[in-house]
Amino acid sequence: MKWVTRSNVKVDRVAERLSHSDYKWTVELSNPSLPDYGIDAAYQASDQKHWTLKCPGCGEWTALDKEFPRKLGEEVRIILPRPDGTFYRACPRCGAELDLAAGEWVADYPDRPIHGYRISQLFSSKMEPGEILREYRMTQYPDRFYNLKIGIAWANLQRRLDVAAVLALCGEEPMRETATDRERWRSMGVDTGNALHVVVLETDLSKDIPERVIHLGTYREFGELDGLMQRFGVGSCVIDGLPEARLAREFAGRHPGKVFLCTFNDHQRGEPQWDSEGWRVVVHRTDALDISRAPIRERKVVLPREDAVVREFAEHMARDARILDENEETGVKKYRYVRIGEDHFSFAFTYAWLASQSNTSWRAWKGYMKWIRERGSPWA
Repeated sequence: MKWVTRSNVKVDRVAERLSHSDYKWTVELSNPSLPDYGIDAAYQASDQKHWTLKCPGCGEWTALDKEFPRKLGEEVRIILPRPDGTFYRACPRCGAELDLAAGEWVADYPDRPIHGYRISQLFSSKMEPGEILREYRMTQYPDRFYNLKIGIAWANLQRRLDVAAVLALCGEEPMRETATDRERWRSMGVDTGNALHVVVLETDLSKDIPERVIHLGTYREFGELDGLMQRFGVGSCVIDGLPEARLAREFAGRHPGKVFLCTFNDHQRGEPQWDSEGWRVVVHRTDALDISRAPIRERKVVLPREDAVVREFAEHMARDARILDENEETGVKKYRYVRIGEDHFSFAFTYAWLASQSNTSWRAWKGYMKWIRERGSPWA
């Protein structure tokens, strides 16, 4: 048997080391953080056992961790006050006091072969329920409260986008395969890897309207990107600088001044640094993802009419989640993003948003179009 903590060991490596074992047992132990990430992903795949208490009053069974509110501010029915000011763990049906010892582990999915146990301070004999209630009402860090006190994964929309919230941005216009309007600026973002995930954004400076995603696509060859640049009249493009550095640089060379390779530098702060001669843009990874999520939350983006590709885009956008790290020695806290699934369109959108907002050629074009609207075309 091997004991695994997901914070410092690759789980797949552990499985390989047990290949010759007759039992191949592993035990994974960790505090949860985000839904469907880390230990929560393992728990979701298990039979999901909960310590469940039988009420001495009405005979109903209660799993305290399942009954605790999932949102701050909601009523807590399982922690009630006594006349002397202390608190007790209560049956949510009849209000009778529950005995922590009068319980058993009950599985939500008993037919699953993996056993998973959720451990919560709600059923710790060393923890006063009134203290849990006070922290629930006063906490400034709900993620820590739910992860460490209640023992459940938790994330709000400031940490992780919701698929439904992204799909709520869909308009009525279908996905486009070309664009010719010269009054609009188009930017493209490309995430590289086993496939090329592409997002094309359109900006209309003549009206006060949101940015519009006009094309989403998955491609196999870099040559296909050249066709997209031409079909959509792309004025600026940001592409992932790795892992296909050579092919990305060759693509940039075919479109000088329009294509930039993105490099993340976690020591950089402030505005992205654009290098026109080296065809590069350098940006802090967390800052870049923060910047690209803001217009989604603020509803400053319109998506094409919902279809399978748009749904995949929304799912990818929800798979980058913001977590708070704290240095145990210095106490310094900083945010970073973790991936909880395939997120290729998420980064393609981030690159497209960088290209649409910060590129110097975009600024020049913006000034040029303003000059034309004010004075008329010089070729008229």
